[in-house]
Amino acid sequence: MVLQRTKKTYIKAGTCRIYLHIWSRVQATLLPHLAQVLDPITAKQEQLIGTLEIVRIESFLKELRGLVGRPCLDRQALARAFVCKAFYNMNTTEELIERLRGSQNLRRLCGWD
Repeated sequence: MVLQRTKKTYIKAGTCRIYLHIWSRVQATLLPHLAQVLDPITAKQEQLIGTLEIVRIESFLKELRGLVGRPCLDRQALARAFVCKAFYNMNTTEELIERLRGSQNLRRLCGWD
């Protein structure tokens, strides 16, 4: 049986390599640093850290210098918090707020504290 390699197959393989590279970088550099700064990190929080590194939601936020509104850093923390909301399958923003109030690790991962 001969397998045909298509462009789609090569794209999937390339994407997997990119994710593996990012995850190995997270494990080698970011997780040891966060283990010193945060309370004990759960396995789910490690997955969240990897997700936040892959998604990089901050890069999609526009610079709004000189305009009225939230400071840019608050926008980044809010964006990361909404990624967390999706990651943890939270149904409401109120649930997200309660989780953020109760978890110092989650607040720090989002960019507050």
